[in-house]
Amino acid sequence: MPPADFMKSIQGRADGLIAEYVGASAPGASLLMTRDGFVYERAYGYRDAENMIPADANTKYMAASITKQFTAAAVVKLAARGVLSLDDALSAYFPELPGWKGSVSIRSLLNHSSGIPDYFDANFLEKYAAGDVQDGDSAAMSVISSYRELKFAPGTEHMYSNSGYVLLGEIVEKVSGRPFHDFARDELLIPAGMKDSVFLCSGKRPEGSAKGYSAKPDKRGFAEVPFNRALAGWADGNLCATARDLCRWHEALSASSVLSEYEQERMCSPLVLPDGAKTGAGFGLFIGERRGLREIWHTGSVPGYASRFSRFPSLPDGGSAAVILLCNADISCLDGLGSLFGQIVRILLEDVMAPVRRSPPERSVLEKITGRYVSALDGELMCEVSPEETGIRALGSLRGFKNGLRAFFAGTKPGSGEAFFYAEDGSDIAMSFTGDSMTVDDVGRTTRLERESGG
Repeated sequence: MPPADFMKSIQGRADGLIAEYVGASAPGASLLMTRDGFVYERAYGYRDAENMIPADANTKYMAASITKQFTAAAVVKLAARGVLSLDDALSAYFPELPGWKGSVSIRSLLNHSSGIPDYFDANFLEKYAAGDVQDGDSAAMSVISSYRELKFAPGTEHMYSNSGYVLLGEIVEKVSGRPFHDFARDELLIPAGMKDSVFLCSGKRPEGSAKGYSAKPDKRGFAEVPFNRALAGWADGNLCATARDLCRWHEALSASSVLSEYEQERMCSPLVLPDGAKTGAGFGLFIGERRGLREIWHTGSVPGYASRFSRFPSLPDGGSAAVILLCNADISCLDGLGSLFGQIVRILLEDVMAPVRRSPPERSVLEKITGRYVSALDGELMCEVSPEETGIRALGSLRGFKNGLRAFFAGTKPGSGEAFFYAEDGSDIAMSFTGDSMTVDDVGRTTRLERESGG
């Protein structure tokens, strides 16, 4: 564990970062950092900006996709009891689904390799904004049931899909005979001591939770986001939690008091595709490496809220750590959340992080990779790469790229000529280029894009 004076310095440095990135651009946030018994916890701004009600340690936020690790944990616990198998086909639980149900397994839902399209897309969000999503359990399932075909054969590719976790929540209910929110509360939240958190079962915002905000169309100020069932979500994102409770979850996992070591190992084994490509996708989690440290993490993002929760279970000094950041403003206000989070992690763990080595930029390499890249699986994901004096600038629709991400050249891989770049902003996003392909690694979550012809 670092010396006491190092720990004391964290407060001022963290507060400065939050003030720069969140205080100036968002209604509020809660930050919690813990390492080997040391805990730093602080709330900033307002949970209700109109009425100027400050956020505090008891403020709940929509955790959004951070929920997925709890849903996965519920499924893994049921598998350990022998009441379901991770290799069960969906046809055993959903005879009403289209013909693809027989080829999709529970396992492929857990690691996002099912090929089922994501119901939570631009069309669904438009319906949400118009108030056309009803406060019932069938809204997401009706969209999922309408898909006539998969994006790819299950297990052959990785594509993030909220649809899979809606289905997993339904499976938990069918197998346990209890509503998902009740099962997850009794089997996960209560044993972990998460007394201030709740899995929502309606579109009503819990008392004491933070109101969510988005940037106004002219970017001048914020507008409250109406709360309904689409925002509350299902088992893909319906946890409303405090930062302190997520810390309790970290502690319970570290002690193996809620999930056994074997169950956690199942959740944290990353998907490797048939062609050998690594995805970093576990069950409801991503597993990656940040500056030499193993990181188990997930983000959360819905209209009005953005969050990130990372665990570092095995530090070089024998300890462990976690960083939790919950915001009641969404990525329309906080495109730089990855950068902010990365810098906070460095404040806490810089003494055990490996250095990133820079190499002089090679102009021929920079010119060779210039172009427009798109995802074959998700046409909405694209990136424009242009050379700069010390590296590249990447601008696109990937998370953290909206305002342009500058990256420095870190060398090429002998033999393959694969060129590597690392983000300048502290987010620890890595980009690599080989042939006409671009791979973006967000500390384990991997996105592959191909250069457009003529790019």
